[in-house]
Amino acid sequence: MIKRARGIQVMISAVLTALPALFNVFSLLFLTFFVYAILGMTLFGNVRYGEFYNNHANFRNFGQSMLILFRTVTGESWNYIMKDLSVEAPFCADWNGPTSNGNPADSTATEAWYYYTLTVAPYSQQKYYLMNDCGSAFLAKLYFISFYVISNYAMMNLFVAVILDNFAFAVNVDLAFIKDSTYNSQQQNSELSSMA
Repeated sequence: MIKRARGIQVMISAVLTALPALFNVFSLLFLTFFVYAILGMTLFGNVRYGEFYNNHANFRNFGQSMLILFRTVTGESWNYIMKDLSVEAPFCADWNGPTSNGNPADSTATEAWYYYTLTVAPYSQQKYYLMNDCGSAFLAKLYFISFYVISNYAMMNLFVAVILDNFAFAVNVDLAFIKDSTYNSQQQNSELSSMA
């Protein structure tokens, strides 16, 4: 059946000839994911949990970071995660803790912090707070918007361009084959008619 359907043959040959180029595009996309996952773990690994940035979607380890980036590429509530990562003081604790002298090496800062997490914070959230759990509104916006633009508009367009280029090549090869076969059949018909 596929031998009779020239259009399907052209599409299959286009996909098969595009596989090496698609492998290169996917490798570049994976490298982009890898760099942004490491960057996300560095910038936002300690940020306190919020409504959308929680135990299931966070930058605390590499796997979760890759899942957030995949979620960003698909457009699944990444802007809410970006909002949760934009938390800044006084809605989070910075390095100085709740002391007045501002010295992060002061032992009273650490003691006060642990007192806060063990007594004031709700029990269900005590294990989710760290000494410095602030994010950055500027870095969160820069991180997510740059990743979204690079992954969706640059990489996906590159993916589509590779497919279209190989499809155009396969169509031209198919048209050349049709013209050649038409020429050969006409030449055979003319030879037959000249013999008769």
